[in-house]
Formats: sequence, C-alpha cells, structure tokens
Amino acid sequence: MKRVVILWIFSIFLSFFAGLVLTKQFPQIFDNFKAVVSGIKHRLAPPKTIKSFELNKEHSLEIVNANSFNLRVKTNESISIKDQTKNPQNINAGLYGEKKNNKIILKYFTRNGFEISNNYTKKHNLPKTYDPHNGKGGIRGVFFFNNESYALMSSKDIGCQYAAIINIQKSKEIFRTDCLVDLPSINYDGVGGASIHKKDKILLSIGTPSNNSERIRSLAQNKNSYFGKIISINKEELKKIDYTKKNNLINPKIFTLGHRNPQGLAEINNKFYSSEHGPKGGDEINLLNENANYGWPISSYGTKYYLEPGNEYNYGEKITKFYKNSHSKYGFEEPLFQFTPSIAISAITNCPKILQKYYSRNGCLISTSLKDKSLYIFILDEKKNERLVGFEKINLKKRLRNFALNYNGRLFENADTIYVSTDDGHVLEIRFDL
Repeated sequence: MKRVVILWIFSIFLSFFAGLVLTKQFPQIFDNFKAVVSGIKHRLAPPKTIKSFELNKEHSLEIVNANSFNLRVKTNESISIKDQTKNPQNINAGLYGEKKNNKIILKYFTRNGFEISNNYTKKHNLPKTYDPHNGKGGIRGVFFFNNESYALMSSKDIGCQYAAIINIQKSKEIFRTDCLVDLPSINYDGVGGASIHKKDKILLSIGTPSNNSERIRSLAQNKNSYFGKIISINKEELKKIDYTKKNNLINPKIFTLGHRNPQGLAEINNKFYSSEHGPKGGDEINLLNENANYGWPISSYGTKYYLEPGNEYNYGEKITKFYKNSHSKYGFEEPLFQFTPSIAISAITNCPKILQKYYSRNGCLISTSLKDKSLYIFILDEKKNERLVGFEKINLKKRLRNFALNYNGRLFENADTIYVSTDDGHVLEIRFDL
C-alpha cells in the first residue's frame, strides 16, 4: 500500500514536471489546450452585457487657455454618461456625429454594445463570441458604411481567441483574424480599432494586443497574420455579403505592417496618417505609404517593459531593454514624429476648419492623449504635408479618447465646435474662440 502511494506521488510529480517542460518547449500545445477549455466555458456561459450607467446631466463650462486663443469646454448633457460600477466596458469605443434638419445628432458606442444618442439608449445584441476579456476587450472601434455600423471586436470561440469585424445591427461576424498565441499575455488595449474611408476602401487598424509577449508582438512582422497591420477593406465586398449564409466572410488586404497599437487614422490631401502607442515611450505619428513596414517590434524609440533574454533580436548581443532606435537602417519607415516619454497618444484626425484658417494651411492634425490628458495640434509643412513643423499642447485635465467623426471617418464639426469623449464617460463640446 505504501509503495502504491509513493508511485502515485511520483507519477503526479512526473506529470507536473513533464507538463512544465512541454509548455516551455511546445508553447503552442499549451495555447491550443487553453483556447479549447476557455472557448468551451465561453460557449456554455457567454458573458452578459449589463447597463451599468445613466445619462450624466451635470452641467459644466470651463475656459481653457491655449497659447494664443481660448477654448470653451462644456459637457454635452444629452450623451455623456455616469458609470455606476466603474465598468471599463462602458468606455467609449466610437463617437460619431451628423447634422440633420439643423439638429446635431451624436452617437456614443460602448465596448459592450450600448449606443447612446441624444438622451436615448439602445442595446445591441452582440455575437455570442463577444469577449470582454477582463474589461480590456469588447468593441474596440466602430465604422459606418451604407448607413450600417460595423465594429472591431475581441472575440473567443472554441480553440481560438481572435479579433473580428462584426455588423452591429445584424449581430454577425464578417471577418476573423488568425488565432492569437500566448493567451495569458493577451491585452486587448493594444488591438487598435481606428478606421477611415479611402475612396472604394476602408482602412482599419489592428494592433498587437500584448505588452510583454514576444510571440504576439512578432505577429506584426508576419505577413500571414492580420495583427500589427492596417488593413484595407473593399467596399464592394461589404455590399455583397449574404447574411443568410454561414461563414460568408470578407477578405481584407494588408495595407501597411509593423504596427504596435495604431489608435487613430487621418487624411489630408490624399495622404494618410496614423497615431500609434509606443511601449515605454516611442509614441508615433506615421505617414502611411501602402505596403510599407513601420518596424515593430524590431525598431522603436520606446523601451521594453521587461528584460527579455529570449528575444531573438538580442541574440549574439548584450541583453538590453532597448529596441533598435533606427528604423531606416533596418529597412523600415521612420515615424513622422515620436514622443518619449509617452503621452499615450490616442485618436488623430484632420484639424477643424477654424484652425486650418488660423494656421493658414490645411496641413494640420489634431490628436487626443490619455496619459497626458491633453489635445495636441500638429502643424505640417505647407508644400507636401510630409514634415512636422511643430505642435501645441492644450491641457484639458481629462483622459481624452475619441473625436466625434463623420460617417466617412473624418472630423465632425459644427461651426467652431468639435466633440471629444473622455474615459470618465463625458462627451466634451470644445469651441475654439479665435
């Protein structure tokens, strides 16, 4: 009997040790097992979407001084929300605006599928693959086409964690990325979700959702993966989708690669720009050239969050916590501008007309920031819009996330006023007094 007990203990120890070795040597086996188990649990008990907010009727008005003009900043009471549970799934995933019959209509989308518009709240039924993923997932970006709304959403199925494009009204997936690896290291804060229309295409950013996984980061250089890319969606494909059929998916093309976490897309004079979170430092503004490679995770002006002895780009060298600073030396595109330390740059779009007039050019971009809690106005050269002349920072003391956009992905403005969402649920009306 004693011998049997010893054998059982030895077998358990041996199995545990063998599991550790297999996990280390063959991480994909562990990924597949975990994805299957997690997917089955998700299928049996899908996450519930619960309204845990109310409209915020608190009125506020503040005068903010820029360098040479003022901003009148007030809360839009018809669309701002107050979260009752501090649920990160209520953070704004997309803000859109239009003027109809001389009335401003704003649409605020939460990560868990609620749409708030002018004192009215609607709940969308998301596909069962919806994955809030510790509050970091859910809907991470929204775009419009032919009066229907679509979203980039973090998703989970049996054997696979991935990002999907869904038709929000029809609650149907129309596109799936490849399955993610290194599941414990997934962080959907890095999955992107910015979009903009480009003639007969729609550009959409899909980042590499991890802070500390070399295996996930390396997908940005893998041309067989959609992660770490800005993709191009053909509008004709969207028109032809037959929602009565299963797995009737679109086939986007890769527009650019080598991205970490592109949070914003903008267009000026048929040139396209992106704003991108760096790691520890190295936030970027990039001028996008089709088929170009922007270097992540080989080149970055930021610093690694963790020392990584196993990083393939350190082989044969002294292990450091730095990436390659140069981009062009290694065959990549240099950023138009980079921020170190990081400002947590978020959305980026074209400047409103009043600022274009003020600066006497349309080569002007405006961005939000999370960590820095500020608006940034970027002035580009007048001839080619390919060089940054300078920028102005305007501190609003709130984590600023999305601009209200037109349905083509460009800035929505009403006279001298633009609209910006914050991470505490407010939508700010910002009027430029010039």
